[in-house]
Amino acid sequence: MRIRRLRWAWFIGTAFILLIQNAAGSSLSVHAIRLISGAPYYYPVQATVVTGQPIEWINQTASPHTVTHLGCMDGSGQCAFDSGTLAPGGRFSVYFLPPGRYPYRCRLHPIMEGMLTVQEPVHMTTIQAQRP
Repeated sequence: MRIRRLRWAWFIGTAFILLIQNAAGSSLSVHAIRLISGAPYYYPVQATVVTGQPIEWINQTASPHTVTHLGCMDGSGQCAFDSGTLAPGGRFSVYFLPPGRYPYRCRLHPIMEGMLTVQEPVHMTTIQAQRP
């Protein structure tokens, strides 16, 4: 019974996300960031996406890791995302972050650091308005 509810919840959640993306006219692809063994640990170590673009971290190592925004660890109350422990092969996704810079690290291995930058999408009217 519990598995049936989880499947139903997953189906509803997925349908909702697809509905929102289609309503917004978004055909943005998922931006993948891989967790790898050895420096720089997160690949790419600096990633830039546009608002509304899904980001997915994939743990390709043999060890557990986290993907934790520094705001979750500094006591500021500005926690944007925290994966919890990702087992080897685990994945973690974030959707709809507002524009800004999001430094993050692994709680288990603080040497592992990355930077996610979220920007507003550039529209053709914006580009045309900037021409001399």
